[in-house]
Amino acid sequence: MNNLLILNTVRFFLFLGLQVLILQQMIFGPILGEYLKGFIYPLFLLLLPFRTSIEILMLVGFAMGIAVDSMYDTIGVHASASVGLMALRGYILKRLQPKGGYNLNKGLTPANYSLNWFLSYLAISYAVFTLWVSVLETFQIWKVGSILLRAIFMLPISIFFIFIIMLIFKPKN
Repeated sequence: MNNLLILNTVRFFLFLGLQVLILQQMIFGPILGEYLKGFIYPLFLLLLPFRTSIEILMLVGFAMGIAVDSMYDTIGVHASASVGLMALRGYILKRLQPKGGYNLNKGLTPANYSLNWFLSYLAISYAVFTLWVSVLETFQIWKVGSILLRAIFMLPISIFFIFIIMLIFKPKN
């Protein structure tokens, strides 16, 4: 358990650093820049152990989100999206439960479950996350087209960066 805590603490700062030091610095121009954003830090939240309590998930989601908000100057957008994702994580996992159920001693990674399962988990979770962030960043309901475009463009860019990270680090827990 102690090793798992250390691993996740290192992951927290690694994902936060990658998000802020690399992805935040990527600029795709004045027009497409608002649509072409990638977020990898939610992967940290999705990789947290299955048996983590909802209270801890919410606190960790809030901590990660508020840390990103402080760097992006977005005042609660990412904290809200992270906490919302953690609130829905249990429901998403329940809907995607493998036939044999979840092994409480294994991390929620493609190494421990099938790649198809992980892609489904990632796609659904990131769709929720990107839509939530897009709604809060735009915050004008009559701009539904802009909200959907942001979410649609953020999703594949984020998943692209996640695949790079998963290929480099190959997490097992």
